[in-house]
Amino acid sequence: MSEIKMKAFLREDKEAKSAHQLIPAELYGPETENKHLLIDSTDLEKIFADGGKAVIIDLDINGSVFPVVIKDIQRDPIKSRAIHADLYQIKEDQKIIVEVGLNPIGKSPAITNMGATLVKNMDTLKIECLPKDLVKHIDVDLAKLDNLKAVVRVENLAMPNGIVAKTNGRAAIFSVMASRKSKSTKSAEPAKPAAAKK
Repeated sequence: MSEIKMKAFLREDKEAKSAHQLIPAELYGPETENKHLLIDSTDLEKIFADGGKAVIIDLDINGSVFPVVIKDIQRDPIKSRAIHADLYQIKEDQKIIVEVGLNPIGKSPAITNMGATLVKNMDTLKIECLPKDLVKHIDVDLAKLDNLKAVVRVENLAMPNGIVAKTNGRAAIFSVMASRKSKSTKSAEPAKPAAAKK
């Protein structure tokens, strides 16, 4: 059982009609028929802000509890608020594929010593694991960025036990670029005198 809980209503429930801030949601998975639900958008946003799609939720539908993850959220293109959600029922003995956040740790020598600027190429990583091995994020060691050409790729990550990256291993996560300051410092260096001709 998860510590994170969320209540849902079947769309035909009379109780749902009297509640506020409800948005439609679809529940599907290996052991349940598709269910057309209504969930509280505020609860959904709080859970998503805490762990994104990498959080197991105990979804309570009229007393029946389903362990689920957020598969997708559709948002209003103007206000960016959630207007629909897809929820996927999981099983303890079946692997799931979800997206988790990327958490930079450590210091980059290229930034600290060379004045470079950090470039973030990815926000999330697609992983596969059993529900018990699910984590909210994967750490990315910035110490590997030790020169202006260095790149941290998916294949460079130290993955936690039981977790496999499903994103292309060559995909770049973080890189660095020379900042204006470092460029100007470099251009201001005096030119080396040409060797005298013999």
